[in-house]
Amino acid sequence: MDEESRWNEKYKKGRHRREDPSRFLISWIEKIPKGKALDIGCGAGRNSIYLAENGFDVTGIDISSEALKIARERAEKKQVEVDWVHGDYRNYRTDPETYNLINISYLYIDDLNEIKDLVKSLKTDGYLMWEHHIKTDVDIDIGPDEEFRYERGELLKLLENLLVIEYNEVIEETIQGKRAIVKTIAKKNKR
Repeated sequence: MDEESRWNEKYKKGRHRREDPSRFLISWIEKIPKGKALDIGCGAGRNSIYLAENGFDVTGIDISSEALKIARERAEKKQVEVDWVHGDYRNYRTDPETYNLINISYLYIDDLNEIKDLVKSLKTDGYLMWEHHIKTDVDIDIGPDEEFRYERGELLKLLENLLVIEYNEVIEETIQGKRAIVKTIAKKNKR
């Protein structure tokens, strides 16, 4: 089963359908200048819609057509505009210096070149916000297989060319149980 089919099945089964935006994104929304935002791996649109509600011109990209169907319905219901793009973020091309914000919530990217390409599309003084699961010795209840988790400190290395403003590795209690995650926001400086 290819990646798109796998994700479509998950959405058809009712998984990954949260509507509430990331608490980390909520905590930063007033500190990030409004402008163009790219939500990579946007899923059912929870963060894309929140960004649009808060004055951003948003592009949400996801590999799952099922997720984007849900996202479109939610955006229409909330009467917000989002440019939904169906596809793999690795094939999405944009001009350099395009986005004020790039948001990545729970999408595993391990190729340094992919990160560099994303950073090129950030405007100078633009922000990269990223949340994902990390490996831990603590027993956790939710999250992907170990191979799709970052080592502690690994995300910092991937962001080495940015000014890291906040970086937290935490164990969180959620409705579904414990999870180990990293939350970071970094800024692209002038060279």
